[in-house]
Formats: sequence, C-alpha cells, structure tokens
Amino acid sequence: MQKQNTAQRGMCSAHLEQAVNEAQRDLATRFSSRLDGLIAHISKSELNRTEIIELLGQESANLHNSISIERANHF
Repeated sequence: MQKQNTAQRGMCSAHLEQAVNEAQRDLATRFSSRLDGLIAHISKSELNRTEIIELLGQESANLHNSISIERANHF
C-alpha cells in the first residue's frame, strides 16, 4: 500500500513538473512574441526616445495588470 502511494505521489509530481514547464515555455513564447511586436512597431513608427520609453512603460503596466487578473481568476 505504501509503495503504491509513493508511486502515485511520484507520478503526480512528474505531471505537475511537466505542467509547470509547459506553462513556463508558453509564457516565454507569448512574452517573446509581444516583444517582437513592439520592436516591429517601434521600427516602423520611428518613435523617438521619449515615445519608446512611454510605450515600454505602458506595456509593463499591461503585463502587471494581466498577471494580477490571472492570479485573481485562479483564487
């Protein structure tokens, strides 16, 4: 019985680790894609330094807000 419980815990841990790794890869891909989009927008629009800083600040705020919303939805 104890061996079975230990095996089940091990399987659960492995599944959890796999899910976390997949979530991290997904997040990194989405973040990278968003940065690529910002780079393209900045290049195409020929924004000046102040506008770029403002745009990055807005994106940072958007990212913080989306993280807060996701956390609230999980609880």
